Amino acid sequence: MKKGLLILLSTVFVLSGCKLTNFFKSEKDRFVGATSEALCLIFTSENPMSPSKETSDKVKSIYTNYGFNADDQATMETITKKYENDDDVKNTTAAALKKCSGIDVNNPAGTDTSKTEVAPKADTSKTEVAPKTTEAKPAK
Repeated sequence: MKKGLLILLSTVFVLSGCKLTNFFKSEKDRFVGATSEALCLIFTSENPMSPSKETSDKVKSIYTNYGFNADDQATMETITKKYENDDDVKNTTAAALKKCSGIDVNNPAGTDTSKTEVAPKADTSKTEVAPKTTEAKPAK
């Protein structure tokens, strides 16, 4: 009897995989994981600015796999608002998006401005005026 129960529980744990590990995570960690996966899916899809129905369904599935009720719009909006100003959430999801799609939300132009040097301002106080030139006359 104990062996049968142990085998049954082991099978349930193995088959539930991702859902079981997400069960032990905090809401914030689950939200970060789901959002990271969803962003990667959306921004590597054919049309990120207008995701297809199939992509939208996959996004809902991702959030559901992380233990959220993705069909409850009001609850999802509440959870999103809860973490929208959380720097850890922003940084982690931005790093995930950059890793999977190359999109750097912290630097959308794609240039590394942290290493950009600004040329020193020229000192124009001692600028000499160039002498006036006259037009050359054609040779005869």
